[in-house]
Amino acid sequence: MRGVPPGPRMPRAVQTAIWSRQAQWFLEQSRARFGPMFSLKIAFEGDWVVLADTDLVKQVFTGDPPGGAMVYEGDFAHQPTFISLPEF
Repeated sequence: MRGVPPGPRMPRAVQTAIWSRQAQWFLEQSRARFGPMFSLKIAFEGDWVVLADTDLVKQVFTGDPPGGAMVYEGDFAHQPTFISLPEF
């Protein structure tokens, strides 16, 4: 997927297997390697963007997301719809 932060390059099935057995470890390792914003590919869940920093989370929920992030709404198999996050 284009425009998402970097993340592990392992296949989706491998990432899902690690996530289901050692989620905390997987998050810690990913943050150590990719920083406080990274992506994961989890089966049946799609692509996740993980924010592991309270300041980044605050930016997203106050309408000033890093990199002009948008919230995805819809199904990737069809035409996606992106909506801006409202300011609180």
